[in-house]
Amino acid sequence: MRNWLTINELAEKTDVPHQTIRRYISNHSHHLLMKKEHKSYLIAEESIDTVLRIRELYAEGKNIKEVDNTLANMGIPMNITVEDDEKQVSINMGEALLQLQKDMDEQKKFNEKLLETIQAQNENMNKQQEYMNKQQEYISHTLEKRDQKLIEVLKEGMEVRKQIAASEEKEKKKGFWQKLFKF
Repeated sequence: MRNWLTINELAEKTDVPHQTIRRYISNHSHHLLMKKEHKSYLIAEESIDTVLRIRELYAEGKNIKEVDNTLANMGIPMNITVEDDEKQVSINMGEALLQLQKDMDEQKKFNEKLLETIQAQNENMNKQQEYMNKQQEYISHTLEKRDQKLIEVLKEGMEVRKQIAASEEKEKKKGFWQKLFKF
């Protein structure tokens, strides 16, 4: 369970005047773990070191932007408080961004694997289509050959029938004596 301090309590613990702490809250609240209750702020006890560090940085002559950059470079987390249905949630921006980056990297890897799978399936489908086209070409060629042979056989059959018919016609025209002696 987190221990929360009022601005006055924090001023007593840090020997930083409460007006200065209010200014720190105004300028650097994103580096302090805090929440607002009614019209007053409560600061988490974990933020005492950050308040003292902010004081040191101002004592060194740094401006607001330089203090923020220094705190960020020191790894002091940036916090955002979100109020949701009377609940306050503090989000550590550094951790949230790291998690977001991790999630994006995982999503990127997943997308790459998915793309590889889709490309492999497309290649496989192309090979199958190519095989089916060759198979259809073979079947068409085979049927064409069969049809040609069938036509040749039918033509030969018709030629044989014509010869038989011609032979029978010739036989009919022969006379009795020619049939008897087979000239």
